Formats: sequence, C-alpha cells, structure tokens
Amino acid sequence: ILASNYEDAVQIAKKYEPHLLALITDVKFMRAGKMDDKAGFELTKLLRSKNENLPVIIQSSDEKNREVADALKTTFIDKNSQNLLQEIKFFLRNYLGFGKFIFRTSTENEIGVATNLDEFLALIEEVPAESLKYHGERNHFSLWLMAQGEIKIGRASCRERV
Repeated sequence: ILASNYEDAVQIAKKYEPHLLALITDVKFMRAGKMDDKAGFELTKLLRSKNENLPVIIQSSDEKNREVADALKTTFIDKNSQNLLQEIKFFLRNYLGFGKFIFRTSTENEIGVATNLDEFLALIEEVPAESLKYHGERNHFSLWLMAQGEIKIGRASCRERV
C-alpha cells in the first residue's frame, strides 16, 4: 500500500499491523507538513519497535544513506542502480519467502534448501534445533508457508505480536 507521507504510513501500518510483511521506504519524504530528510529512517525505527524482524528496504539516490540503513539492519537499494529490479526481486525471494526456503544456522550458514512443501517438511526433521529456533524467532516459517499458498498453516505458525 502506497503512503504519500509519514503520517499516512503510520496509519496504514497500524491498520494492517498483523498482515504487514515488509516495508519499502524512501529516506526523504513529507512529515508534519514539510520535507524530512530522515523520515524513512524514523518510520523504520517505529515499525521495528513493534516487529523487530520486519524486512525493510530503504531506497535512496544518496549513497551516504547506506551507512544508516546498514546500522538499522535493513536492505539498502540505490535508486540509480542498473540492477534495481533484480535487487528488489532478490529481496522478495530471500526475505519474504517467494523462493526456496534456505535453512540456516544462527550465524547464517546455509545447511539445507527446500523448493517445495515436501522438501520443507523433510528438512524440518533433519536440521538442528538451533536452525529451527533461528527461523522460528524471526517468523521465517510463517512467511515462507504463506508465500507458498499455505495461508492457514502459515498463520497458525506465526507467533503472537505484541
């Protein structure tokens, strides 16, 4: 859902909070009636205070903003990049479950890959508990299951958000 300013973005986020899968934001946009050079960073902080694992893309044509985006543990995309579309597709596949499920350790080492639900279920039985904990704490299972069309199972596996 596209918001035209900070206040609208906050309202939309509140309204759809249980269903919010990700945030894609610019750095600079209107806030309190005037242009705010850090509005995207502030919006990210606000939404992450409610969901610390919310996947976020911060877009900017100013490369200097990459450092702040990195400090916020977000994905930074340069709006002038020749690979813009590929970078967005990568984000969707890897952070929102629209691709393979990659089982990882807490240090993010890959330990298994599932391309479908049967492979996913088989790997659930094989991967170490550490991996299950890592993905479970970040809602990776529910995101991937919902992206695969397993909405009922995905919602049931989603932990309660405070």
